[in-house]
Amino acid sequence: MHTYCIARVVLGSDKNLLVSDDGVRWISEIPSNTWTLSRAPRQLDPWCMNTLIGLNKLESRVLPAEKLVKPYELLAPESLANIPWHQALSRRQYKEFVDHLMTIAKTSLDDNDNLRYYKTTWRPASELLASLSSACVDIEGVQHVIASGDGNADVLRSFLPTHDNTCNPVMYDRLKTLTGRLRVVSGPQILTLKQEHRALLRSKWGNQGHIVYVDFSNLEVRVILYESGRRCTESDLYAYVNREVFDNALERNTVKAAVISQLYGISEGSLAKKLELPVEEVKKFKTMVDGFFRTRNLRNRIKREFKKKGYITNRYGRRIDIREPLNHIFVNSYAQSTGVDVALMGFHEIMKDFETDKVSPLFVLHDALIVDCHDDELQRLLETQHVHVPGYVQEFRLTTKLL
Repeated sequence: MHTYCIARVVLGSDKNLLVSDDGVRWISEIPSNTWTLSRAPRQLDPWCMNTLIGLNKLESRVLPAEKLVKPYELLAPESLANIPWHQALSRRQYKEFVDHLMTIAKTSLDDNDNLRYYKTTWRPASELLASLSSACVDIEGVQHVIASGDGNADVLRSFLPTHDNTCNPVMYDRLKTLTGRLRVVSGPQILTLKQEHRALLRSKWGNQGHIVYVDFSNLEVRVILYESGRRCTESDLYAYVNREVFDNALERNTVKAAVISQLYGISEGSLAKKLELPVEEVKKFKTMVDGFFRTRNLRNRIKREFKKKGYITNRYGRRIDIREPLNHIFVNSYAQSTGVDVALMGFHEIMKDFETDKVSPLFVLHDALIVDCHDDELQRLLETQHVHVPGYVQEFRLTTKLL
């Protein structure tokens, strides 16, 4: 049996409820390293049961039955978190409420696959996100761009410091998208900042530091390639495919379009029009790419899982609900979700190799990481061109450069 705690803020009580092999008892303080059910997901907490529930798409209501809560919602919705439910409900109603919470907790902890994903994949990524530092910015530069109208003013304002020259820390959500792609919920809107405006970031070490951009090369396509059992250590994956499949007979853009069409489901007619080539020739290219990447095998494997479970899982076991069961949706969703985990775990592995007082991660941009690096570690960081990510025997290629 798993030991877990239901927080007092959920129960509307003076104490927390601890459930363990020794039974059920009320406690004043929640023990460290204990699964805890609270009001809402705390995505950076390594023992957050609400996050575990969210990953498994389980019933996540942590309030009493709707008919019992409705009067309070109408009268004072902002006070729901402070209602002493043990006094507001009858003894029977309160017992049913507590039983409901215990059922939610037990169900979430009994799913071994989801629990394994949380422990082996979610937690390392959370450690990385929790380590992100507040970024320094060129305040006058930001204000000048806002005044000039050359950019989204709301996005730029989110980078203005609240004190000194440091932004608020960025906070991400990983539960609200189907595949786990990051969404900024507070702090600098880095995901929608124009690329040229990233130059407004400054090193906290002044002239002794630099802002560095670490990027996975062709991540999602590389995931599909690695699923076939192949490997590619080159930075330009499309040049590699051109050499291995087409004997360098095609232009790189043609190869890239043929590969991307497999991932995103571009029709042969649309691709032929884009490349200004006959449809039959494009069809031949796509067939050769499909054979090299063995996408049909991957697609069939994913579809079998969908038929069996009603959903699919990525390489690491994260659940993905498929809304449109189309061939390219299966492959794209798998590659995108797996790519999210590969990137976060890969950046976590990279940061473990550097001293935190000399290298400070600032932002994650899906498959890229922006880092503030002291000159003492700069050369070593710039020479980091590969990373081994748990779950794959192949290494992933990186592009590392000054921003």
